[in-house]
Amino acid sequence: MPFYVFGGSNSIFRDGWVSSFSQQTGQPVLNRSVGATTTLTGLFRFLMPGDGDQPGEGDCVLWEYALNEVNHVARGYRREMLLKNVEHLMALCRARGCRFVPLILTPLWQERAPQRDPYYQMLTDLFAHHGIVPFDVSVAWRQRNAGQRLPDALYTDSAHYTRAPELTAFIAAGVVDLVAASRVPAPVAPLHTAGRSVALVEGLAQGWHENALMRIPTAQLPLSIELNGHGRVAAVCALCHADFESGIRVQLQRDADQMRQMRFSTTNSSHRRIILKAVSLENALGKRWDTHWLFGPGDRLLLSPARHPGEFYAEHELRSTLTMPEQKTPARIAGVLLENVTPAC
Repeated sequence: MPFYVFGGSNSIFRDGWVSSFSQQTGQPVLNRSVGATTTLTGLFRFLMPGDGDQPGEGDCVLWEYALNEVNHVARGYRREMLLKNVEHLMALCRARGCRFVPLILTPLWQERAPQRDPYYQMLTDLFAHHGIVPFDVSVAWRQRNAGQRLPDALYTDSAHYTRAPELTAFIAAGVVDLVAASRVPAPVAPLHTAGRSVALVEGLAQGWHENALMRIPTAQLPLSIELNGHGRVAAVCALCHADFESGIRVQLQRDADQMRQMRFSTTNSSHRRIILKAVSLENALGKRWDTHWLFGPGDRLLLSPARHPGEFYAEHELRSTLTMPEQKTPARIAGVLLENVTPAC
């Protein structure tokens, strides 16, 4: 019964809750976590081919993106959009027969707040609708400690818990209890996806990017991708650099005279290493996304390195103003996520 973890940086630490969970269960864990991003990246890792074993029937998917997602809400992400991606992941688990166990973590600024952001109640309602019970660390800690919140001393900063054995064992034990009673998400009417599905464009890989945390396929730009069916371009999963400025231009071409386009940054401002980002076109364009990135059979998605300086759409921890985009180093992406829709859309 393999366990797969899809989460943020709190799920990556070698001495964190995942390690304690593995020790308590006596089972290895396949970790697909990526820090400073959302469930959108989890969708990419879930669908990505060539990443070794993939979740299948009877396996257990452990989800931990609530802390990152409420931080993204504070940066302007719409709650409904984030919840939609969580529901997409549950739908994929249901289709494959995977059990789903959510772990809810809370950043320090929310732990201190008199009331947490509405995202948390909406998330809990979403899980309940699908017959899923989460382990909410903040709620469980208060229940065990006479209503006292998680103390500041158990955070290293606003976004990360300490790896104190008291806390990691507490989290792991809560997840272990849920695993024992875990289930596949129920086949119920969707709350946020409108019955749509997500898919990963296949056949792009030309090489690999590998580090201690992941091995992911990469494709060098420029790329021209012919699209089939009806849908929307949901995200581009890109490698983001720290040593030089870089950006990517995305264009959707319907005919020779009609083209929609935007630019997004792949310049990392917070780490001195290459990181993976799922760049949400939906968040970048807001309500315009409903029509702006709609495609039909025969349309083409063009991806190329940005050539000119200026303002770029920037995900968390990426720079939005580029003065001299790199021309020599080939830009690379890891994949493109599509959201399928009906022709009526």
